[in-house]
Amino acid sequence: MPTLWHISNELQELGDRITDDQVDTTDPEIMSDIERRLDEVFADLDSKAEDYASLIADLLARAEARRQESRRLRERADVDENAAKTLKDRLKDVMENRGMKKIETTRYRITVSNNGGKLPVDFTTTDTDGLPEQYIRRVESIDADAVRNDLEAGVELAFARLLRRGTHLRIA
Repeated sequence: MPTLWHISNELQELGDRITDDQVDTTDPEIMSDIERRLDEVFADLDSKAEDYASLIADLLARAEARRQESRRLRERADVDENAAKTLKDRLKDVMENRGMKKIETTRYRITVSNNGGKLPVDFTTTDTDGLPEQYIRRVESIDADAVRNDLEAGVELAFARLLRRGTHLRIA
């Protein structure tokens, strides 16, 4: 079975042969030979496309199965992390309530430590109305919908242009 690349090249060569000025396309024998070869190449293409579609379907099914298994394992990992956090919080609470800073076991050194970094801030509001400007951060971004609408309406913009839609392969 020829490769997809080989099939594509053969189709190109047959197309070039048909459009070549040196080939007499009125000769029934030459045209019969070209048509026979085209039929063979298209049969190869159909077969190769079938193989590709089958492999693509198998790979997509395997990817979905792996994605589901990944979700299942992630959920189990989350359960384990939550259980560990609960146990850690309980141990910390007991140690703090007893005034204990450290416990040394044969395998572990367990310590209640102060957090580092910047001091936390407790906000009484998340509404920026009425706050002084120096405490408000404005985030600017480009309004892509407005730009697209103007470009589609024929407005020339030096900083943007419309692109063509891409293509994709659908296998049904």
